[in-house]
Amino acid sequence: MEVIRVIPRGYCKGVVQAINAVKEARKNYSGNIYILGMIVHNTFVKKALEEQGVISLDISKKSKEEYLDEIDEGMVIFTAHGSATSLITKAKNKGLMYVDACCSDVFKTHHLISEYESQGYTTIYIGKKGHPEAEAVLANFDHVILVENLQNAQELVLDTDKILITNQTTMSIHDIERLHTYLKEKFPHAIVTEEICNATRLRQEAIASLQDVDVLLVVGDPLSNNSNKLVEINTRIPRKQLISSVEDIDISWFKENDRIAVTSGASTPTYITNQVIDYLVQLDLQDESTYSIPSIEISKIL
Repeated sequence: MEVIRVIPRGYCKGVVQAINAVKEARKNYSGNIYILGMIVHNTFVKKALEEQGVISLDISKKSKEEYLDEIDEGMVIFTAHGSATSLITKAKNKGLMYVDACCSDVFKTHHLISEYESQGYTTIYIGKKGHPEAEAVLANFDHVILVENLQNAQELVLDTDKILITNQTTMSIHDIERLHTYLKEKFPHAIVTEEICNATRLRQEAIASLQDVDVLLVVGDPLSNNSNKLVEINTRIPRKQLISSVEDIDISWFKENDRIAVTSGASTPTYITNQVIDYLVQLDLQDESTYSIPSIEISKIL
């Protein structure tokens, strides 16, 4: 088997900045630190931060507002995906220390929407319902319509020519292109801005350009939108899998002469990806002694 290490892969600048912000907060503050959700969408990063005493609050159980109501002391960290300004205001009003770890590319999209909304524009925002990046946009602006797919776009009725079309930063470049083509025909006066971040674009383009590959392994968390999009981007690859770590690998996926490409999402730790690559390099399908899966050391994640 041949293992192809796809470049670029792994952490983007926004993820690095967000994780460093949490590490710096832990270094300088000994009290309770709460993250409203996952700082980035990776369970191993979450576990590693928990080992340092940083608590990631499960927003599937309670809303961010409810959690903030319950926190009376300590530090609150807002995630890389962006947050409702009402939450930050609430933290300020409660006298809580806080860190806003919003990615600069996400902030740029917020600023863009704000500028156009102040001029009376309605924004068509292409994104994923329930994703924290999209949820923050919907919370922060009054005239935003979420479009997830072509059906949403076809059902859209607007009685204004003042329309801005923009998007979540981690969407598929192919999906955005298709939706832009349709929406520009439907709303010819619309202003269109493509806000896929550079890290997402470069990783998707690297996968899209792969030739003669039998298997693609994307190392990433199931919650990571950019990781999921990497699995979808190249339809020529016959066998594709999203795996969280080396522990998810199934030997039955592989054949003797396979060319296996490995990449990882923008929130996947380098250690986790390298462990997958190292395992595949030493794997010999004719030698069962190479099948043993290594353990993951959480202390090496950060």
